[in-house]
Amino acid sequence: MVEFSLVFLLFSGLVLGFCQLAFWIWARTALHYSVQQAARFSVTGELKPGKGHVDSIKAVVQENSAGLLNYANALDDVNVKFYAPDGSATTTNDGGNTVVVSVKDFKLPILPVIPGFGLTGGDMKVSVSAVQKLEPYTTPPAL
Repeated sequence: MVEFSLVFLLFSGLVLGFCQLAFWIWARTALHYSVQQAARFSVTGELKPGKGHVDSIKAVVQENSAGLLNYANALDDVNVKFYAPDGSATTTNDGGNTVVVSVKDFKLPILPVIPGFGLTGGDMKVSVSAVQKLEPYTTPPAL
């Protein structure tokens, strides 16, 4: 019976560890997909109703995030930056510029290691980004 208890604790720890790793991989993949879709959306120059270009890009990230970015102020965690062809940062979304859509330091909860013994979980941080070159527009969409 003692052997079973020891093996069960080790086995449970391994299973929970693999579950946590799988959740982290899934969340990272889901967030990467959402920023990739938003970067692709930014190339088209389309706008969501009632929003500017940057807010439309952020909305696409949130729509494609598989529910991970459905909390208050979630769009504050989404960054959209534009770079001129020479690599310098710019505030314009002119054709030929590069857009970088990213989510930095998104916190994922860690399962408690040993509940009841004061060893609680914490947070794992996930950062993802996607880059696209903007198509030349006749008139760039409003930021």
